[in-house]
Amino acid sequence: MISLLTGKVISKTATEIVIDCSGIGFLVNVPFPFAQSVQINNPITVHIQPVFSRNGMELFGFSSNKDKEFFNTLTSVRGIGARAGISILSRLTPDEATKAINENRFELFKTIPGIGPKKASAIVFNIKKTSEETASVPDTHKEIVQALQNLGFSRKEAMQKLSEVSDLAKKSVGEVIQSILKKGK
Repeated sequence: MISLLTGKVISKTATEIVIDCSGIGFLVNVPFPFAQSVQINNPITVHIQPVFSRNGMELFGFSSNKDKEFFNTLTSVRGIGARAGISILSRLTPDEATKAINENRFELFKTIPGIGPKKASAIVFNIKKTSEETASVPDTHKEIVQALQNLGFSRKEAMQKLSEVSDLAKKSVGEVIQSILKKGK
């Protein structure tokens, strides 16, 4: 899976850049502020999140792993797809969005094209709920849940599978993931 691209920017639009990586041009969807900050013919490293759909695969890119993780958090909310996630990150930084979520500021999300009242409520409610649940989970468990999400499990499924593992404290992260995968989805 593509996780990181390093190359030279050969073209850009408001929310897309094309990166030449050893002769292969990758079209990457990026938030507006990131696209504006890059210069054509300059080297760049982009954190990539591939997104699969009925129409194929698209690459979404971010300047930092933190932005990529927040994008994944946004798109884990039912009804918020990759395009909506990029729209949100084109208007708000992850810190601004997190602050708005913590302050229950639904109206801020409603100002973003494609985000109506229901989606704004879902973003605030679901991300706030997830962050509260995550705060009580040990770091090693967070790592396991993240790995399972990267493998296609929903957050709820990953937490459920993790709770079913016996002798969790005695196993390494790799052993826990292997035992969960052996049991199947």
